[in-house]
Amino acid sequence: EVHFEQKSILNMSGVLPYKGDYMLGSMEVHVENHTHVISTRISRGFLVQSMKPSGYDALWLNFGTVLDDEALLNVTNLYIERGPDIAWSGVGWTFSWAQKKGTEWLTKYSHSFDIDFASGTTNFDLVVKIADMSTFDIQSMASSIAAASDIDIGDVIIEEVVFEVEATYVFDSSVTQVQAMQAVAAANNV
Repeated sequence: EVHFEQKSILNMSGVLPYKGDYMLGSMEVHVENHTHVISTRISRGFLVQSMKPSGYDALWLNFGTVLDDEALLNVTNLYIERGPDIAWSGVGWTFSWAQKKGTEWLTKYSHSFDIDFASGTTNFDLVVKIADMSTFDIQSMASSIAAASDIDIGDVIIEEVVFEVEATYVFDSSVTQVQAMQAVAAANNV
């Protein structure tokens, strides 16, 4: 409870039972005549970062609430990370705001950030064209990156793989461009 000039201006309460590595539940925040229920998920301390080299752990938090049945606010994957040689090695979150239109929630704004403070860390995007997806192997990709960078494979962290599919259609000269576009559109139900 928070007081200002001997008047209660904020009161917060909730129950967050343990479920595995997390505490899950709702907190109620009372500010003057308003009550907000905040859905909450908090890690039970710092959890080992399985996608990082040995020695990294992070405290994870997620919060979400609806304000006056008009705005939906979510902060997810908020984390504070520690590394083996540094007290604070990273921080990040994903935030979104949605507005209610009828019975639907429409996302109006969202963003995320991920800051890595660990020295010697290099983040980059890699674009690769692959002619035959049946030959793609993520572990081989990580091994190639490690070998080219002269680092241990355990220090390579692949955070995300995104595929963009590109198709090429070839027609003989008896098919006009209009006929080809109509055939492709019909085949893809567009």
